[in-house]
Amino acid sequence: FEPHAIPSGGDWALQRMGVITIEGAEDFNITQNIFTRNDGLGIILNRYNRDITIEKNEFIWNGDTAIALYGDTIGFSFEDTETTMGFDGTTGIQPR
Repeated sequence: FEPHAIPSGGDWALQRMGVITIEGAEDFNITQNIFTRNDGLGIILNRYNRDITIEKNEFIWNGDTAIALYGDTIGFSFEDTETTMGFDGTTGIQPR
């Protein structure tokens, strides 16, 4: 199993890996692709990303979320992972 993180206080978790995984990018385009039978996330933007364009893509028989944007907040840290979580979302480590 790949590492999962918990984006909310519930029992739902999200993996930080997809067919296309982007982290720390600026001015990037994902355009006119067909994603078929991925059995997981299609596109995920992790942490810091700016000016990312995702347009005119098609997802067929996707096993999980087609597109996810997942940042971090600060306040709490977890051992053995880079993921942080908490009440402070002002550090800019979220996709925008």
